[in-house]
Amino acid sequence: MLRFKMKSFSLTKLLFSFVLIGLVISNVYSKDLVIDSKSLFRNVSSDRTLTAYPNVTFQIVPSVAREVFTADYEKVKIMNFPFVQSQVVDLVLEKADIPFDQNTEFYRGTKNGLIRTKAPILMCLSGKISGQENSFVFMNFTEFGLIGTMQTESGIVYTISPQKDSKEGNHILTVSNSQVLNENKIFSCYTEDYSGNSNELDDYIKYYKDDVPLASKPLLEVKLACEGTYDFFSIFGSSQPAIAYITAVIAQSSKIYQEFFNVRLYIGYVVVWEDSWEDPYTGTANLSEKLQKMPSIWKGKTIDRALTVLFANLASQPANEIVAGISFGGTPYYGSLCNRDWGYCVLGIRGNATYPTLNYTWDVNVATHEMGHNFSLPHTHNCYWQPNMIDTCVTGQTYGVGDACIKTGNPIPRPGTIMSYCHLTNSTHSVQLIFHPRELPLARSAAERSSCVKQASSPYISLLNPLGDKTYIAEEVLPIRWTSAKVNYLTIFFSSDNGANWSLLADNVPATDSIYYWQLPNIKTTRGLIYIRDKGNPNVADTSMRPFSIMPKTITVQSPKENDEFAQGETVALSWEATLVDIFTVQFSTDGGKNFTTLAEDYLNKYYEMTAPQIQSDECKFRVKSKDGKIVSESPIFKIGVPNGKIIYPKGGEVMCVGAGYTVKWESSYINKIQLEYSTDEGANWRKLALGNIDAKLGAFIWKIPNKISNRCLVRIKPTFSETTLARSDSVFSIDSCQAVGEVPFEDLATNGYIFNVKFNPVDNEITFEVDNSLLPKNPRISIYDLLGRQIFADYLSNIPFSNNLRVIKINNAYQGILFLILQFDEGRYVGTTILIR
Repeated sequence: MLRFKMKSFSLTKLLFSFVLIGLVISNVYSKDLVIDSKSLFRNVSSDRTLTAYPNVTFQIVPSVAREVFTADYEKVKIMNFPFVQSQVVDLVLEKADIPFDQNTEFYRGTKNGLIRTKAPILMCLSGKISGQENSFVFMNFTEFGLIGTMQTESGIVYTISPQKDSKEGNHILTVSNSQVLNENKIFSCYTEDYSGNSNELDDYIKYYKDDVPLASKPLLEVKLACEGTYDFFSIFGSSQPAIAYITAVIAQSSKIYQEFFNVRLYIGYVVVWEDSWEDPYTGTANLSEKLQKMPSIWKGKTIDRALTVLFANLASQPANEIVAGISFGGTPYYGSLCNRDWGYCVLGIRGNATYPTLNYTWDVNVATHEMGHNFSLPHTHNCYWQPNMIDTCVTGQTYGVGDACIKTGNPIPRPGTIMSYCHLTNSTHSVQLIFHPRELPLARSAAERSSCVKQASSPYISLLNPLGDKTYIAEEVLPIRWTSAKVNYLTIFFSSDNGANWSLLADNVPATDSIYYWQLPNIKTTRGLIYIRDKGNPNVADTSMRPFSIMPKTITVQSPKENDEFAQGETVALSWEATLVDIFTVQFSTDGGKNFTTLAEDYLNKYYEMTAPQIQSDECKFRVKSKDGKIVSESPIFKIGVPNGKIIYPKGGEVMCVGAGYTVKWESSYINKIQLEYSTDEGANWRKLALGNIDAKLGAFIWKIPNKISNRCLVRIKPTFSETTLARSDSVFSIDSCQAVGEVPFEDLATNGYIFNVKFNPVDNEITFEVDNSLLPKNPRISIYDLLGRQIFADYLSNIPFSNNLRVIKINNAYQGILFLILQFDEGRYVGTTILIR
């Protein structure tokens, strides 16, 4: 029997609304999710006004809670969980089974009859308090908030529940049975307990000859049909939270049964009566009358079930009623499962008592206790256990407990177990949510002997990982995890396009493995899905809830480029881009990649400079690798050797006008960057012709002639890293002011067909013209003069850039009026034309 104290008050509609906002998860797969409670809870505060016992209140951040309860991790660690008396504890949790699936039928009992409704939102985690091996934690995240149980190693049980009518979504954590203290009434389990003549030892020898360890026995499934009365519905004011509460209570109860008996509770059918006229239990005075009525209501129904469980509002009982829960039990080792006459129990749901919240933990205790009678379990104070009683927490003269084996004397308080009454006499007013080990043979045998209890009767597959909304690294190993029953072998498929196309990952995978390690492909997708199914029955399958992403680790060398040439001693710059790689190894090869020398390890930057060694090789190459060596990128072939060069123009003898543009041309090899310099004293001193370093491969540079009048000028190219001259002009040339007037040299202004289509482009300050190459003799030169006879441009025709057969010369935008374009031949002949500049 169960006893507790309560005070009645009505609980209005209790809904917890939340927005399903997914957190962006960019972390790759890890075994554990670690989250600080500061991200999960807000407005945490101690509050002693609702109960005399220590408690703590807080608000849930729903979007974060949803992510935590659906996270794709083996363990979920909630750090600094708020606890009573300003303490914090760390919780280590894992996913717990949800006691329903897509085959469960949910109904609302309305004035218009039964109406099918959707499954509730329920997410479950179970585990322990870190550092407390014998603790127990079970939490449900539902549409109306967080409800759960925390049992410390010392046996004190706490409840987590939403607070009534809290507009801010407040929750409270407090001692589970703080509600029952200082009340006037004690409530009991009125199950007619076993009173036969057999005893534990006789029955154990007679019925339980199986020495097979429980862990080696098959998981059994007990199918439940659950019903909620109208007064139970009234606690919540809506069917969805009422249905969610039923599934949450059964979820924790199932966890306990599975842990102790290897029996899982599965809900196949739920109905909650929203209309009192339609509720078949309207008019019954108490829980006992409801139980007596259940066989006549249910016996003719074809709903598949091993046990029918009725949820009723305990607060609706008459003032003098003391029944808290009741069931039809059965003889030890047989019970009443699968019995259409006796397979029933009624739960008095606390609803609300002295503080405005649901007492979820007590309701789990009631449900687990009453169903325990259906599994043939007597109370732990029953004479069945004599002479070595499990407990004597109550006696016949205390609280009027009729089935107490010890009739006189004072009770001996103990922490107690689920089938005990120890909550009546111990200081915590609660019991541990465990079954006593001596009860295992009875409950397990009752389940095994029941005709409708089978091994996880319906084949099912539930994909646990990957569920979606997560990014994984390509080519790393992703564990595909699932839970299943009645399935022997699996086939696993992958889609990279949200299910439009599927490729086979693995076939004939033993379902008992529960995990398949898949090396992710080296692709990039944001639309990945996993589809897993029974090889022999494609209808038994599951798919990722949402798409997931695969992102390759990449390293891409940016420089040097193919066939770049570097001089011995020159700085060679290596650069690269990387995705999801942070630590690198840099290597160098002189034989096209056959052999590599390591230059740097555990390197954190994406840029590396090397001084080119004293070698001659046209097959140099860099390699950049990730620390583990799995991601590799190599540069194209480049060259290192002894640098050399040649000045093509100016050759010597040229006269260049101050301010004019002249194209310096050169050839070079085995050098990447050069400096251009000029001298006005035949090489005694040198000045920079251009600021900065110049790409040697360009081979040309337009030099604006400086105001340095001299006929002893030279141009040279030199490396950036030394003062060595690679090449210089063959002989000296002149720089002149070109101030002479009337010195424009030409035979006549007729071009004789050599030059035509001469135009001026005022937008770009460009003179364009065409030449007839077939008529030109060797080494023609182009000069431009103004009306004062000043030469403003001079260069060999071959140096003048052209586009679409048009030669292009840029001029200073300061020039206006008439300019003379002169074509000069080696033999001294001149032809020319005029251009009008406006």
